[in-house]
Amino acid sequence: MIPQKLELKNFLCYGEDTQTIDFKNYNLICLSGKNGNGKSALLDAMTWALWGHARKITGTIKADEGLLRLGQTRMMVCFEFTLQEKQYRIRREYAKTYGKPYASLDFDIFNDSSKNFIALTDKTIKLTQAKIEQTIGLDFETFINSAFLKQGQSNKFSKKTPKERKHILATILGLSKYDKLQQHALELSKKQAEEKRVLTKLQEQAQLEIEKEHVVTAALSCEQKDNTKIIKLIDETQKKLSQKENEKQTWEKQKQAYDSLTQEIIRVTQKRTTKNTRLLELVKYWKRVHAQALKLPDIKKLEHKKWELIKQEQTFLELQKNSLSIKEKILHTQNMLAKHEQAIKNKLEKKLHELTLDREKKELILQNTCQTLEQKQKEVHEINKQEETFMHEHAKITQEQKQEKAFMQEFTRVKAQFDKRRVFYQTLIQRGNHVKTLIKELHDKKNITHDKTNPSCPLCQQVLTLKRKQYLNRQFKQQEVFLTHRLNRITKLIKKLKEILVTQHKDVQKLTKKSEHYAQLAIHVKELLKNQKQAMLERKSITQACQLLDPAKTKFEKEILEFTKKIDTHKQSTKSVLVQDKTIITYNQTLEKLIREKKACTYPEKEHKELAKEITQIDNDLKKIETIRHELDSQHKRKIEISQLCKELKDLKYTLIDLTDKQKKLSFDKTTYSTIEKAIETIAKELIEHRAQKDKILQKIGRLNNEIDRIALLKQERKKRIKVLKKITQEQEDYHAIAQAFSKDGLQALLIEEAIPEIEDEANNILGKLTNNQAQIFIESLRDLKRGGTKETLDIKIADTIGIRPYEMYSGGEAFRIDFALRIAISKLLARRAGTALQTLIIDEGFGSQDEDGLARLMNAIHAIQHDFAKVIIVSHLPEFKDHFPVHFLASKSATGSTITVEERG
Repeated sequence: MIPQKLELKNFLCYGEDTQTIDFKNYNLICLSGKNGNGKSALLDAMTWALWGHARKITGTIKADEGLLRLGQTRMMVCFEFTLQEKQYRIRREYAKTYGKPYASLDFDIFNDSSKNFIALTDKTIKLTQAKIEQTIGLDFETFINSAFLKQGQSNKFSKKTPKERKHILATILGLSKYDKLQQHALELSKKQAEEKRVLTKLQEQAQLEIEKEHVVTAALSCEQKDNTKIIKLIDETQKKLSQKENEKQTWEKQKQAYDSLTQEIIRVTQKRTTKNTRLLELVKYWKRVHAQALKLPDIKKLEHKKWELIKQEQTFLELQKNSLSIKEKILHTQNMLAKHEQAIKNKLEKKLHELTLDREKKELILQNTCQTLEQKQKEVHEINKQEETFMHEHAKITQEQKQEKAFMQEFTRVKAQFDKRRVFYQTLIQRGNHVKTLIKELHDKKNITHDKTNPSCPLCQQVLTLKRKQYLNRQFKQQEVFLTHRLNRITKLIKKLKEILVTQHKDVQKLTKKSEHYAQLAIHVKELLKNQKQAMLERKSITQACQLLDPAKTKFEKEILEFTKKIDTHKQSTKSVLVQDKTIITYNQTLEKLIREKKACTYPEKEHKELAKEITQIDNDLKKIETIRHELDSQHKRKIEISQLCKELKDLKYTLIDLTDKQKKLSFDKTTYSTIEKAIETIAKELIEHRAQKDKILQKIGRLNNEIDRIALLKQERKKRIKVLKKITQEQEDYHAIAQAFSKDGLQALLIEEAIPEIEDEANNILGKLTNNQAQIFIESLRDLKRGGTKETLDIKIADTIGIRPYEMYSGGEAFRIDFALRIAISKLLARRAGTALQTLIIDEGFGSQDEDGLARLMNAIHAIQHDFAKVIIVSHLPEFKDHFPVHFLASKSATGSTITVEERG
């Protein structure tokens, strides 16, 4: 991983303006500047972009909120780097608005063909973070324990437990793949064991089934004997059933003959009854027709009377025709008179309607003109009101704007004061942290003066007398009192200043809202002036329209008055026109003459109706005589049919007597049938039971045969499973051996053991340069146990002019040189491993414990290893140290935030 470009905004001490740092063209970089100017913040921005981890406030789960610049709600870091000749970009953002935090993470790769970035971002931040760590091959803990010598944590790897050191080395060496292989081998071994367990259980079950074979064979022989017996019994029962069924068929034939005779008797009886009924009907009808024929009237007298009545009816019809003709003429004359009067009325009404319609049109136009004029007057009134409102608002806003200049001066002053106090607050926090570090170092030094087991100074190895220790103890106490007093003052100032900042921040927010209000007022004034101008134009336009509408209104009122006069004159002339019309006078005279004629003509309508009824009665009597004559013609045929029916009834009587005698002669016993039926039912039930027993026996025989076949198949499968079990057992043992080989005590331990000499050689090479070959590092991977045997470990021991001592016995400058050598060696190892492809080394401060000679040696060591890394970044504020670097990234701080400038010194 080689840093290329870093962009950050509102991250720690960096401000609202996006700060861009370009690393592309530089190999060895020194980040310099005063304490608190943002040197370490750049490195924190890199780790936060990559892993979401950086410095954080005690008690918080994540660092995000503590990294946000004070007074801001949103921060962003965008980090571009190259890895295995591919360029990647990570953009991480955090925001806190309305008390709710929001985070986002984007991961992109550069496409050389399209010359832009393509997104690799997953569905969630967690999945995207996992993809980033998989791509770079490092987690945060491994990075800060190897390639990143973090400020105040240069001994982070050395202070780890042996188990944690081994874990870090395993990660650097890419041994996690062996854990996956071990896990896969264990899973396969477990799978084979489960399969073996299942097969063994199947073998046991198969053996139990095979042992039942002789029992099944004996049961099959017994069932076959029972089957032979039941077949014989079924044959005997079938013979009995056949005999009884023959007896049943004989009885059914006799019953069929008896039923046939019964049906014939019923048929003949029904036929005799039908013919007898027909005979009685014919006799009755013949007698009724004969009686009616005897009572018939004289037909000649009826016909003569009918002709006389018809002559009288013709006279009545002539009188009725004359009366109807006069009525028709009266109706025609009345109709013509009504049509002529209606035509005259229609013509007059049409003229009246035209005059009324013209007047209504004028009235409608007048009404619309009055409404338009009234609406225009209302609009003028509304515009006048709006102008008064605009003038009132404009005066009010003008009064407020007079205070704007004084307010803006006050707002600028308060905001500048707030920014200065915020910067001072951050400076106080850094000073407090520095004083705490000094107090902790004094505490460690005091512990050394109280250590009775070690008479020498761990820094310079000079033997300390009791008086010297007492003197040093007093000096340390005085310094501790001074620093404690200083820390208390700083703490009180921080507390008071924080309260002031919180209060003033609310005031600044209120003032900011008020400044926005003044900006809105200026916009509102422009809108008011624009609306006022528009209202004046509208009022002028409406006034001109009103001046044109007044004359039109007067004109329409005069025209409506003239139309009203014409309509009244027309209504008065309508009655005189109808009275004086000649055609109407003629029709009225004709109508009077026809009414006189109608009164002179007399028509006896009642007598005419009585005559018509009498004629109708004579016609009905004549029709009745004709019907009876027709019936008399059919009387002979009825007489013949009556004679024929009497003969047929006599024959049917003799036939019925003969059938009854035959039925009596036929012997038939009904009780015999029920006896035979019961016997057949009993035998059939026995036969069904015997067959059911036979089916059960056959089922048992089939089941036993299947069981014998299944046992034979189980014998074959048992032989096959024995071979499979041998193969599975061998594979299980192989997988178990592979899992042991890939375990942490197997191949991984060997690889770590192989890498330890490489780390030792590189660390001793660097440590020799730093100590003038006066110290050497030994890393032990095995430790002898008191009870015998060995234990896997990773202990660090150092040999110097005094002897071999554990790392924990060193402090100060010597411990830093040891830590530096170990961490550089591990970083170089990490850079050489293809699995992680690390090509960057970062060293953050930690040089303050070195003297002038030590600093020179450190500088030489850094120059010696710089070609092993694509990028080396050193953070320092020591002038005698940083002047040896050709490229400086200088961090400086202002009220708006920290900035980075690049200085090339050759």
